[in-house]
Amino acid sequence: MCEHGDLSYDQKLDQFHLNGDALNLPQKEAQLLLMLLQSAGNKVHRKRLLQRIYGLGNDSESNTLDVHIYALRKIIGKERIETVRGFGYRLVKR
Repeated sequence: MCEHGDLSYDQKLDQFHLNGDALNLPQKEAQLLLMLLQSAGNKVHRKRLLQRIYGLGNDSESNTLDVHIYALRKIIGKERIETVRGFGYRLVKR
């Protein structure tokens, strides 16, 4: 089990929970959230996130990551994912 505040991931069930409620996330958002949750409190570089969800060689200037982060923020709350300007993102406790 991976936890950060009221957000958790149960590896056995492959399920995210927020305040005890199960979240149904699209695949890309789930991959992003898992990576952010595993690095909770630490910044994660954009390139690392892009490599995780799209594989090697993806264009790091693309806005597709931003679109998935936006969608994820709508689901878990915009204040939970902090933008680290010029670097990437960080999951913060609410």
